[in-house]
Amino acid sequence: HEGKWKLFLFYPKDFTFVCPTELVEFGKRAGDFADRDVVLLGASADNEHSHLAWRRSHDDLRGLPYPLLAAARLAKDLDILDRDEHVPLRATFLVDPQGVIQ
Repeated sequence: HEGKWKLFLFYPKDFTFVCPTELVEFGKRAGDFADRDVVLLGASADNEHSHLAWRRSHDDLRGLPYPLLAAARLAKDLDILDRDEHVPLRATFLVDPQGVIQ
């Protein structure tokens, strides 16, 4: 995604009741973000297999227009990983085209 803004949407974990709601709402606005050269990226500590299973099993997530990243290490590096539950806290990061968090 070189040369583009990136919006990282961290959520705690797959197969929860609240998380798909916000992910779907961002997905509905994906075109608005794309018009502004912003790439949407969902992220949690779950692995890629969990993400795929969740997307396949949840009607609202099947057509999600952006990827879900397995980002446990990134969440830890950003200090948003809950130390007891080992899941990311809800967090949103806007990263500029030079890779700087704004």
